[in-house]
Amino acid sequence: LENRVRGALGLPQANECHHTEAQTLTLEGVIQKYQDVFDGKSTGVPKFKAHLDIEPDAVPIFCKARSVPHSIAGQINDCIDAWEKEGKAERVTFSKWASPLVPAPKPNGGVRLCGDYKITVNRFLKSHHYPAPRADDLFAKIRKCNLFSIIDLRDAYQQVELDDESKELT
Repeated sequence: LENRVRGALGLPQANECHHTEAQTLTLEGVIQKYQDVFDGKSTGVPKFKAHLDIEPDAVPIFCKARSVPHSIAGQINDCIDAWEKEGKAERVTFSKWASPLVPAPKPNGGVRLCGDYKITVNRFLKSHHYPAPRADDLFAKIRKCNLFSIIDLRDAYQQVELDDESKELT
């Protein structure tokens, strides 16, 4: 399935690792070609809402907020304010579920906000078995590659909207 999708998109197969000179773009070329991705106004994955499928006997868990260092409290509030402004989060007056926020430092000095769902929602999620690839299999696929990149997806999980029922869990 992966190789069929890659083929439909005109990408090399998963076990291939070559690129032509015409496929190689400079950073400026990539930014220009995909302006809508880099304009800072990304609205997420279009026409898709994720659903969190929980066990029917799930008991809501409400965890109090954890304290955060004063040195990053402003950054955290700014991030939450930005999420609200962009429509990625909304204030609620009541919720049966609450997971603590975990601020993680980013290499650029910013703060990445993560929800600690392992102690609340995750324990009740129905298991869908999609095994992660083994490291040695991945290394075998890229053994002949010589071009790699590091990507920091801006607010990665904020790019996928949840359906209304699932929003109640977060």
